[in-house]
Amino acid sequence: MEGAWTRRPATAVSAVASELAPVAISTTSEVAAEQLGRRGVRQLVAAGPFLRALQQSVPRELLERLQGWADERGATLEQAAARHQRMLRELPPADQEKLEALSCFEALELHARVGAAKTAPAVLQRIATLAHKE
Repeated sequence: MEGAWTRRPATAVSAVASELAPVAISTTSEVAAEQLGRRGVRQLVAAGPFLRALQQSVPRELLERLQGWADERGATLEQAAARHQRMLRELPPADQEKLEALSCFEALELHARVGAAKTAPAVLQRIATLAHKE
């Protein structure tokens, strides 16, 4: 198995990607999250957990600055937060901890709703099987 990865890593990666690639979704609202697995979604990039945590944990003035930047540029709050990561890193420790904790809880709840929790062993098994075939 190790030889397949060292001899032809691109082939093994391509095989895994083709096996796992049917559908990817990026969303902030996670509408109908419980149905995504049945609809063939293999990857969910969700900003919602972070944005909900951001709105609950940072000072109102910072949130207004981020939203103002987004409004001026026709961007989203998610894009504003990504662009201004330094401001978030400079938050007081208590606000940073609250943001991290709320983000974690929101993400865990979303993972449970979409049925993504504890899926890593199945993905690893598929990768090992494909690598073994190489």
